Amino acid sequence: MPKKRSHNPYREKLPDGSVIEREYHIQVGKQVPYGNWKWVCYDAFREPRRKKVNLYVTAKSHAISKAKKYAAAYELGTFDPWTDPAQREVSLVQAVETFLKEKLAGGASPETVETDKYNLGRLSGSLRPNIHAGKVGTEHVESFLKGLGKPSKPASASYLRRVHASVRHFFEWAVSNGLARSNPAASISLPSAAPSQRDYITVDEYEAIMDAIEAAEKESGKSRAWLKDWIAFGFGTGLRPAEQKLLQWRAVRIEERTVRVGVGHRVKTANSARVVHVSGEALHVLERRRQTSVGRGYVFNGAKGDDPVEDRYLTKNIQRFALAAGVDKNVVRYSLRHGFGTRMIQTGTPIFELAKTMGTSVAMIEKHYGHLDPKRMAAHVERAYGDLSEGARRRQGLPP
Repeated sequence: MPKKRSHNPYREKLPDGSVIEREYHIQVGKQVPYGNWKWVCYDAFREPRRKKVNLYVTAKSHAISKAKKYAAAYELGTFDPWTDPAQREVSLVQAVETFLKEKLAGGASPETVETDKYNLGRLSGSLRPNIHAGKVGTEHVESFLKGLGKPSKPASASYLRRVHASVRHFFEWAVSNGLARSNPAASISLPSAAPSQRDYITVDEYEAIMDAIEAAEKESGKSRAWLKDWIAFGFGTGLRPAEQKLLQWRAVRIEERTVRVGVGHRVKTANSARVVHVSGEALHVLERRRQTSVGRGYVFNGAKGDDPVEDRYLTKNIQRFALAAGVDKNVVRYSLRHGFGTRMIQTGTPIFELAKTMGTSVAMIEKHYGHLDPKRMAAHVERAYGDLSEGARRRQGLPP
């Protein structure tokens, strides 16, 4: 009489014919499971014929529930275990943390990672606690985007598009890592944004902003030397805000009047790592701050002392004093860099040399910083073509 086969508690057949199973080993005569449950389906016409899908759970009841959902999706044709990645149930908060770590390790700038952290943190805060990344739907993202801004001042189209980009890129990563089946941000329609306005400030506007800060200091008795130093250095060197924020004393050579961008921090592109000459008020800022600095940390410290300046706090203050100075422009941190580029172009700096100094391409200089003074351009044209040659005078019927 054949021996009756013992029941395997780590293998369960589902109504559709597929099974779930979990590996085990024998320990002191007992079956001891290890690893996650797998959903196993069979197709004689596929390779391999048996396909296992990791369910990422150790509880049998939970495994059965997940496997039934996969089986139903397979039956409908919306999930193919041979080609589609399995979905892991990881909380949105945990997934965001992993995404940000991988992005930073992959070479993204700290400023970009910080922006994504802020935007995705707001998304997480708008949803129920501990929601899984794979459970976030299009309706959740749409509701989150609609809730940005204030009743008195709705979020601008360009801001919505920037936040949406953070969310979309995160869920693209989540799908590729098996944390979500689809990207809930992919199909969302957004209002068209006006072309980005890269306002720059002139020398007169720079002086007016500094005067407004000094007036506020006298009125309140509160020093804002850190803000004046930031503005003076940014306007005098053309560093990107992220480069200035992460500038460390070990990258400063006061005796050479230079700073080395990219020492101690990542840069935007390979061309961004460069040596920048410092002169005028920007140099005096370095000399004075060097006398009061401790250690080899950041040149421009934040409110906590050792940490770099907070981006949003900085932008808020720059905009506040630009408004107080009557500068009718969208003055942001980047306006200092644009002001530097514009001033250098207007003083006749060759575009190629300026591109090297600013760590960008010639095409970008021409596109964003070529706000040429019409009167100065007229002078260039007059100098090049104003004096007629003897042949030109003859051709035009003019006296020699």
